This record gives sequence, structure tokens and C-alpha cells, in this order.
Amino acid sequence: MRYPVLYLQHGSGENETSWTWQGRVNVILDALIAEGKARPMLVVMDQGYATRAGAAPVPAGQRGGGAGQPDAFQDVVLRDLIPTIDANYRTLTDRRHRAIAGLSMGAGQAVRIGFGNPDVFASVGAFSGGGGRGGALPSIGRRPTTA
Repeated sequence: MRYPVLYLQHGSGENETSWTWQGRVNVILDALIAEGKARPMLVVMDQGYATRAGAAPVPAGQRGGGAGQPDAFQDVVLRDLIPTIDANYRTLTDRRHRAIAGLSMGAGQAVRIGFGNPDVFASVGAFSGGGGRGGALPSIGRRPTTA
């Protein structure tokens, strides 16, 4: 059996464990699957802060709200994360079976990456945020830069 994938991003000041420890996504999703309200899926939660090789790290106090290098994280998702997950897990690899969502800063990432890459993601969820200080919307449609 192959599974759809939800890429779920944390908010500012949090990390890839936040949806499990604070949001209890594993408990909630297990209950929804048991009740027949959701189908089994992979949920991938990555550290949402990225900088390009050779670039200075973004200071912790400036990371929130999509500041820093938002396109660097998009590159990580599109070039590294999705191919790695698809190569190592039994995923349904078409866009119809791939979604991205996030909270706060992660909502901005989901909007920017999901709507900017409609050939990759069929669904986008943004919870409690989405615009960020730098604005998520100007990057829509921007593809990863070549290395």
C-alpha cells in the first residue's frame, strides 16, 4: 500500500517536534483514522529554518514571520525533502496525494511553497498566519534557484 503525504510546518520559535508534543497531531490523526474520518497518510515535519550554503545564519530573533531566507526553505522542501521522502517511503508521488500546511510562520511557508508550486501540491493549509513580515505572497510562483 502507498500513502499520501502531508508536509506540516511549525510556527516561529518552535521546531519539527512541536506538532507532536504540543499539537498532538499523532493522537488526533490516529483518532480520525480510527473513526474513518481520515485516511492513513505520512505526516512529515521538518525544521523550518534554512539558509543557503555560505550564507550567514539568520539570527534567532529575526526568524519569525517568514523573515530570513524563505526561498532557501522552499528549495529544501522541493529539492531535498520531497525527493528523499518519496525515495525512502511508500508514498503516492503525484500532486493529488501531496499537501502542505503550517501554523503561523509555517503557514507562510505553506502558502508560499504550496501556491507557488501547484504542480507539486494539491492542497494547502494555513493556520493562524500566512503573510509574515516579509510577506509570503510576492514569492508565489518562484521556482528554486539553480545551484
